Amino acid sequence: ILGAAVFMTRGGRGALSDDHPQAIGNYFGEKPARTYISESDAIVAVGTKFSWHSTSEWNIKIPENLIR
Repeated sequence: ILGAAVFMTRGGRGALSDDHPQAIGNYFGEKPARTYISESDAIVAVGTKFSWHSTSEWNIKIPENLIR
């Protein structure tokens, strides 16, 4: 098991139960999530467009190691 945190955008809501221990929820654009994401070594993104809204107007620093 990877044990990675799981963020869900609005469109991905429900892909993982909100009470799952790895689920961070729909907080992709809020400050704690932005910090967590920008300090990550890598991101595995499934089914996201990284839209204007989910990236806080493209202000979230996405790690270079992006698997999409």
